[in-house]
Amino acid sequence: MTQEEYSKLRQRRQQTNSAITRAGLGHAAKNAVSGYQSPSKRTMAKPRRTQPARGKMNKTEQRYYEEVLQPLLHSGQGLDIKFEGLKLRLADKTFYSPDFIVPTEHCLEIHEVKGHWEDDARVKIKVAAAQFPWMKFIAIQHKKGQWVTEEF
Repeated sequence: MTQEEYSKLRQRRQQTNSAITRAGLGHAAKNAVSGYQSPSKRTMAKPRRTQPARGKMNKTEQRYYEEVLQPLLHSGQGLDIKFEGLKLRLADKTFYSPDFIVPTEHCLEIHEVKGHWEDDARVKIKVAAAQFPWMKFIAIQHKKGQWVTEEF
């Protein structure tokens, strides 16, 4: 390619990009003109697991509420039950929202229901238990047909 051909090609690209910008078409049109292709799906990161909507219980939380918390409330051991009724500040830009708050005659119980524990969730509940010692933090999992609890 000669210098003159290269200059003409460069000038045409600039004119095309200017026209795209003026038309407000953005990067998608520029990529289509330039022949740019996005990476294949295999090289892209896996999507994160979807979180349930705020204020809505997932299946495990719903089951725990129906099988354990409602009978506790009806027996008089629990004074009330709130789902996601509290947000604790652990550090700058770090918060912990427990699943259930169960005030009893003796203390305020925090119930965290998990199907599977991620490392960050376990750290958060431990930090919260250390920062708020007047609350009783209880982790609950459903394993082999039974509710397994762990106190922090």
